[in-house]
Amino acid sequence: MLKKAMILAAGFGTRLKPLTDTMPKALVEYNGIPMISRVIQKLTSEGINDIVINTHHFSDQIENYFSENYFGVKITLIKEEEILGTGGAVKNAEKYLSEADDFIVYNTDIDSEINIKEMYQHHVNFKAIATLAVQFRQTNRPILIDEDMNFRGRAYGSEYEFKKAAFCGIHVINKNIFRYFPDRKIFDIIDFYCDLISALDLKIKCYNITDIYWRDLGKEL
Repeated sequence: MLKKAMILAAGFGTRLKPLTDTMPKALVEYNGIPMISRVIQKLTSEGINDIVINTHHFSDQIENYFSENYFGVKITLIKEEEILGTGGAVKNAEKYLSEADDFIVYNTDIDSEINIKEMYQHHVNFKAIATLAVQFRQTNRPILIDEDMNFRGRAYGSEYEFKKAAFCGIHVINKNIFRYFPDRKIFDIIDFYCDLISALDLKIKCYNITDIYWRDLGKEL
């Protein structure tokens, strides 16, 4: 059973300015609830009981928030002195995340009714190194997926052998991923996935949530 998660919460939240001029994106409220609280409620409702959160922008406010609010699960805050990117953030949290065989990484600004248990089972069934939640919809940064729902890279241009899809900011990752991370500190995890599939015969699967409610709160509230 999946028990460990990482919430990515270090970013500047530039799309939500001017709100994020004075607070971290994670604490911006949606329907009266801070984004990060909404994600924690989602994760804990699905059995997650150990959560790692990276911070940077107004990190002191997030620290204060968790000193005043208790969620009934273990929460570890990791302050990044510089923004490490999505891949660098996961790499930086290795000592906390690699205690489990698999863990879920969830963007703090995502609101979704995804069934995490079913996604995790999909991940386990295929023995994937990582599994990405995706939707088949328009996006400015499409990824490519083949007919067997394997991740095949980023889409550039207009003509492709594979289907285009949108990555939904939720992925389940196997701890063996830490063997393959690059030496550099700062990197994007989707770019890393692209490098990984081009260099090694490892499965990166996709999990279709097109018909499931999903919203990017970091884009608009």
